[in-house]
Amino acid sequence: MYPILVDVSRLAILVVGGGRIATRKLAQLLAEGARPTVIAPTASEAVNNWEKENRLIWQRRAFQAGDTRGFAMVFIATDRRDVNEAVFAETRPDQLVNDTTVKARSSFFNLALVKSQQGTVGITTFGADPAKAKELQKQIRKLLETE
Repeated sequence: MYPILVDVSRLAILVVGGGRIATRKLAQLLAEGARPTVIAPTASEAVNNWEKENRLIWQRRAFQAGDTRGFAMVFIATDRRDVNEAVFAETRPDQLVNDTTVKARSSFFNLALVKSQQGTVGITTFGADPAKAKELQKQIRKLLETE
């Protein structure tokens, strides 16, 4: 993997799913200026509120063939294996794909970030242990606060 920072405010981003994991990904994307499209028949209250605030586009329906067309970045985040398989099957090599259900199918992983005035520190376990990444994030944040 090659570590980079991506300006998501310039990308067409699709998130398939509206549950807890999708909501967490969306919160991170929105914090960085993205305006993603969500495809999910139902979604969390946060997704509903973000749509009301016009911060994202929510298509209240199931995933359909062709839905990944036109997106540079695709997040697969449903609890339905058949849907996740269908989304992945139509992604292309030129799309950045984060499959939250099968890490081996992801072409990128999110970093746990610690931002300070001195800079930004990124932490990854390459999708293997998100809880460990969060713990390291807390430790690094505490270390930077003491400086």
